[in-house]
Amino acid sequence: MRLVYKTVTLPSARRGAPYGPREVVKGGTPPYRYTIDGKLPPGLVLTEDGRLGGLPAENGSFRFVLGVQDAESPPRIAQQAYVLNVYTPSIRPPAGAASAASAPAAPPALTTLGVADAEATANTHVGLPASYKLTPADQATLAPEAAAPAVPAPVSTAAPELVPADGLPLAAVTEPVPPVVPSPDQLAAVLLPLTDVEYPTRALFVNALEQSRCAYYRVHVTEMALKQQLTVDPQCPPPAQASAASAPASRKPAVTAPGSLSLREFYDNLLPAPLRGAIVRAAEKRHPFGDAKPLRLSGAGCGCTPQRTDNEVIGFVPYWLATEAPLAVDFSLFTRLSYMGVVLADSGNWVLPPGWDGQAGGFARETRRHGTRVDLVLYRRDWASVLALPETQLDTVARNAARNAVVLADTRNDDLQANLDGLLLPQWRESPYVYDGITVFFEDSPTDGLQQKAFARFLKLFLQRLVAEMQATGRSYQANIVVPDKLLGDTGAYNFSDLMDVLETAEPRRSSKGVEEGAKVRYRGTTDLTIDFLVLLSEPTGASTMTLRARIDATPNLSGHRRIAFLESVVPIEFHQRGEKPAALPPQERDQLDRDLAYIKWTYGGIGLWPLPTPGIGSGETVHALLTHNYAVPRGALAGLCEFACPNRLPLRLLFEALLLAEGIGIALYTWNCRVRRIGRRYLLMLWAGALATLALAFVVFSCDPALLHWREQNYLLYGLILLLFAAGVYVTFKPRVEAP
Repeated sequence: MRLVYKTVTLPSARRGAPYGPREVVKGGTPPYRYTIDGKLPPGLVLTEDGRLGGLPAENGSFRFVLGVQDAESPPRIAQQAYVLNVYTPSIRPPAGAASAASAPAAPPALTTLGVADAEATANTHVGLPASYKLTPADQATLAPEAAAPAVPAPVSTAAPELVPADGLPLAAVTEPVPPVVPSPDQLAAVLLPLTDVEYPTRALFVNALEQSRCAYYRVHVTEMALKQQLTVDPQCPPPAQASAASAPASRKPAVTAPGSLSLREFYDNLLPAPLRGAIVRAAEKRHPFGDAKPLRLSGAGCGCTPQRTDNEVIGFVPYWLATEAPLAVDFSLFTRLSYMGVVLADSGNWVLPPGWDGQAGGFARETRRHGTRVDLVLYRRDWASVLALPETQLDTVARNAARNAVVLADTRNDDLQANLDGLLLPQWRESPYVYDGITVFFEDSPTDGLQQKAFARFLKLFLQRLVAEMQATGRSYQANIVVPDKLLGDTGAYNFSDLMDVLETAEPRRSSKGVEEGAKVRYRGTTDLTIDFLVLLSEPTGASTMTLRARIDATPNLSGHRRIAFLESVVPIEFHQRGEKPAALPPQERDQLDRDLAYIKWTYGGIGLWPLPTPGIGSGETVHALLTHNYAVPRGALAGLCEFACPNRLPLRLLFEALLLAEGIGIALYTWNCRVRRIGRRYLLMLWAGALATLALAFVVFSCDPALLHWREQNYLLYGLILLLFAAGVYVTFKPRVEAP
């Protein structure tokens, strides 16, 4: 026998409205006897068959301890503290006249709030970014709730002071006390893999929580089976299809020994719905723009990212990571950073966090100084209001949003370097723009019904217009589309056909995607535009990476070289621990991440990490080491020199130009000015010293400057040297000779 409700708060009631009857007792042998320590809401009664119901006659918050015993001899007992809230119902206005019924249909006005709506907490930060990260402090607030026993301890074999209506004392109790699940230690074990791991969406966090419960369940039942020398199915039970309240009354619960739980009950009790909801609420972290600080980054002598790599390595940098101190980044590992970001408003405009344009903190300049690209994240997570707009108005929002997004991406730098770039040769001038591309991150999108269709239509039009607006500017871009792995398929907003059409519309025929020129006839792009799909991996990531590949291989919408091109465009996103203190990953998690990185490297177009791993924070050191092991390019002979020269290439370029100009002027003066030639050997020594300094600097610049990579890979310098020697030989051979007097 057990009480159905394990939580303290019972479903709320409304005064004057029928309540239940709700089943509160299961198992044992009815009729049941009850005792109430406290006050039951007037009008509610407990029936002998274990149900609570009636017509509440008084509003308020009623606290009581419910004790129950069945008709067995000796009887079984159970006890639990409860709170039941009773509200006064709102008065509905009288129905309108019959003539009003024939008026044009309009959305009904809100006049009442149901119990659930009245108890809900309004979101005062609608639409602003939120992430889900369960910290040790959050877990401390959950532990007392989880540890609250269903039966008060200590428990004796004698019945508590329960006095039924007939006044007769109750018999002694011999039934063992049911186990309390989850215990504080069990809850800590379930939540340990999630501790300090930040997930960007609610769905990812809830899935990770379920997977962690399943993993603990398998370990627990396997250990108990070995202990008792029994066999057990280690697979987790499937999700319950219906609640206990909606189950047929004729269905009997599984028979278990007194004081024990079935495996299904144990699995369900490890993470009951109220506790799961409390965990999700504790993990949710909202990030108001008012708390944002300008982002500052520091390379700390890490050198530049490799210019030739087969894989993208992308790090997400949410604005809430910014602190007063610069964030240390090893740019030599990352090809791109995605700055999060700007939020889509219902009008199609974008709400901007402080410092988004990089002028205050200079994060974009510092990133590009190390050869890494920067993308701007376009974000939205609350879709109810915008999808409620009429279709034509929703299309206008999509067009405005795409146009305004490209305007934001084309924001120009306004700093000292922007002015100094005019002094450089054209091929040495850095991009004048803050951002190199855009990342579209529309989370928590509807997955069924009319809203799902409206979102799919909005997303398709938005991406089409975004590509068109980017192509209209003529500059190079990268467009990344964030896709939840569970929504990628043959149907829905993120279907293979629509995503592949975006890629083929955007990228030109000279795209590096695919392996056969004949397969590129579908590519219709007119500018240098690259499309990647950033796929958010669900836990467990080891299985998700292979499931993703199997889904891409199985779809009939992709075949041959189109499938290869799609695979090369997929960049899976993984998540890692980011606590306040350094923490090494456990060996099992480290090995799994290492295997994931290796599999992703040889299967997809790159790897992404949320958030950007930082050495010295959380598991940043371990993640950094594994990234280096799997993705770092071998260091060349000049690696140490280039680690200094590449990030400082702007002053080196200016110095090289100044030396080259000064040397040219000096040679010209010596050639055509007699007074200069009269200076003699001292002047020649100065010319030689300047020439040697220029040659040394030229060696550094030509060896390390990323803008000259094409020159280093080709034979242009060799051809130039041969041409110079040939010209010198011709001059020496055919120059006019002056006859001796």
